[in-house]
Amino acid sequence: LALAIRAAINESTGHSPAFLMYGRELKLPLDLMYGPETDVLDELKSSEEVRAYTERLKAILASAHQSARENLEVAQQGQKFLYDRH
Repeated sequence: LALAIRAAINESTGHSPAFLMYGRELKLPLDLMYGPETDVLDELKSSEEVRAYTERLKAILASAHQSARENLEVAQQGQKFLYDRH
């Protein structure tokens, strides 16, 4: 159950909790069974590649967090509108 919650895209943020935490979607059991064998971390050979990966990950996470904040503001405005109607 926890895996399903962490992998599901949240309606308010527009992202899954796993993506906001790790910068990538989780590998689900079917992905492991039928997906490609390689992983991004397996391809990192040198410290320069690790640094480049880290910088890309930081940029992805910053962008995802900003997007989630903006989506939450829009969702909150919509929820407030619906609440205030009554």
